[in-house]
Parts: sequence; C-alpha cells; structure tokens
Amino acid sequence: MATYTTNGGITKIATGDETGTWGDTTNVNFDIIDRLTNGVLSVTLSGTTHTLTTSNGTVSDGMSKVLVLGGTPSGTNTITVAPNNAQKLYFVKNGSGQSVIFTQGSGSTVTVADGSSDIIYCDGNSGAAAVVSLSSNFGDYLKASNNLSDLGNVATARTNLGLVIGTDVQAYDAALASIAGLATVADRMLYTTGPDTYLTTTITSFARTILDDPDGAAVIQTLGITATAADLNLLDGVTATTAEINYLDITTLGTSEPSKVVTADANGDVTLTEELKAKSYNETYATVSSSSGTVAFNCESGNVFQLTLTENITSLVLSNPPASGTAYGMTIRIIQDSTPRTITWPAAVKWAEGVAPTISSASGAVDIITLFTTDAGANWYAFSAGQDMQ
Repeated sequence: MATYTTNGGITKIATGDETGTWGDTTNVNFDIIDRLTNGVLSVTLSGTTHTLTTSNGTVSDGMSKVLVLGGTPSGTNTITVAPNNAQKLYFVKNGSGQSVIFTQGSGSTVTVADGSSDIIYCDGNSGAAAVVSLSSNFGDYLKASNNLSDLGNVATARTNLGLVIGTDVQAYDAALASIAGLATVADRMLYTTGPDTYLTTTITSFARTILDDPDGAAVIQTLGITATAADLNLLDGVTATTAEINYLDITTLGTSEPSKVVTADANGDVTLTEELKAKSYNETYATVSSSSGTVAFNCESGNVFQLTLTENITSLVLSNPPASGTAYGMTIRIIQDSTPRTITWPAAVKWAEGVAPTISSASGAVDIITLFTTDAGANWYAFSAGQDMQ
C-alpha cells in the first residue's frame, strides 16, 4: 500500500502497487520534487487568513520553494502552514500591501512586512509547531555600530563585512586602512578613493542615497531632521560665530543676562536684571479721544498721551497698569477746545492737598498732567507739570 513522505507529500509506491498508473504517479512525484526544489508560487491573498497546504500525492501550493505574496488582503493576513507536522523551508517575498504572519502551530510565528523578504522554516512539531526566520540577522553587518563606526579597526571591519583572508584580502585591507584614517563616520561614508572599487562603491552609494537625493525634503526626512528646508535656509548667509550664536542661549525667556541677547517674554515684556544704558531713549506718544464723555488711557499703549477736548469728560479710565510692585508713569498733554471743557478725575487719582487743578479755559491752551502708580492703579499720584502753555 502506497504511503507518503511527511514533508513533501511524495508518493512512496509500495511493491506491486500502482498497476497501470505507475508512470502517472511517478510523473506527479517528479513535479512535486521540482516544486519543492525550485517552485515559485504567486499567492493571491484576500481577507485576513490563508492556508498554505501540502496535499499527499498531489501538486499543491504548500510544496513551492518561493512564495510571492500578492492580492488585496483587508488587513494583516495570517498564513497557516498545513499540515502542522511537515517541515518546510520557504523563501518569501511580500508585495501584498499588508504585513503577513506565518504560523504552523502554537509555537513562534514570523511576520514579513509589506515590501520585505525573508527566509523562514517550519519545524513541523505538530500542535506546538513553530515558524522561525533564518534571515533576521543577515543584515547586521550593515548596521553602523558593526561597520561604519568600527572601520577604525581593520580586522574588526574585515570580520563585520564577511571578508575572508585569501589572495584578495590585501586589497580590502588597503581600502579599509585608508578609511580608518578618516576622522568621522560621515567621512568614511563619503570615502571615494582606494584600491578596492567594490568596497568604496558600496559605501559611497549608500551615502549618495541620502546626500545626493534631488528632493531636498526627502533628504531632510531621511536624516531625521524635523526642520523644513525653508527653516534651514534661514541660516543661509549667516556669518555669526559659535560664540555669537550662544548669545541666544538665555536661561529665562523675557529676562536679560550678561553678554546675552535681550529677549521678550510671551507678552512682549522685557525685564532687565541690571541698569539700562541707552544712547537715546524714546517713548511712545499716543493720541486718545473721548466719546459720550468717556476717555480711556491704555497703559500698554504708551507713556505719553495727547487728549484734545471736544466735550466735558465725565469718565476718565486708566486701564492695564502693571502689577503691584512695578511703577508706571504717564504724561498727558491736554489741549482745550474753543468752548471751555472740564475733566472729572476718578477717585483713584490723588492730588496735592486733595485739590485737582482747573483745566485752562483759553481756546487751544495746553496743560501738562503727570501721573504715576505703584499698586496696579489702586492709587494714581498726579501733578500739574504746566498750564496754559500756548
């Protein structure tokens, strides 16, 4: 009675079996062997599961050596290798658009990402069968920690690059020695001269992939830089030295420090830790006007104001003074109307002996009033700096 090989499902013809069909069975066996050794199978995936089956005595999908994954799976697709007691070796290329998980039993699985390839084997351990990747460590020699940063040691680099001592090793060693003399990993990546064309071409091709990309944005992204090309171009033409750039390295935003740039805080305010020495000092001169007997002076708008009277002022508002403990002073230039107008000062404005000055009544007369506060506007101390200054 015919039996079958465990892993390949090849028919094992028993003595006296297959009468009249010997040739057919043998040809199928040869087709199975051909598929086991060289077969390339395009696997069309759909949904999230697929079974890769080896059927006894029949040419079947699970017998192929190379699996090219395609189709339109709806998400990560799990391929189950059956039966779970068959030992298998597969070369996998995944172009399905989704990650694919290979499993055979309750043991380990292997995930092949979209666009990646792998070499995997299934151990056929029945219910506990596991799938293992053989190529997971093949790329270690490309890691910078194993190669580019270790090229300073020729022997180590030779080992990392898989070079075997022999008739050609002198050429590799000469190239490695030349690279070893370079100062940095970046210099070693850009190394372009030496006796060994393959070694230098490999390194420079890798460098050019990053540094010679015509798409500047792609280069920046590849290098892990979060700034845009426009951000970096802001530095184009800057001639500052390192020491000068370090002037920007302040401890607290909105404060001044010795030998540092003065910066403003989020409110645009600057606090100086020492005296201010200026060649010239200017103040903002703001014009205000009244409406329906009300006029407002915003302390954030300036320190010197002009008010031309066009009506009697019954409500004078002094808004946005600094916090208590910070002094603020203002000067108001008042220009009288052709019809004499009056000003009613708020109770927070304090005058000498409690008496407010009378505004000059002549048309066009100019009065100067100064005020200051130290308690956030709870009290304004006011003085007449000059009257009837026509």
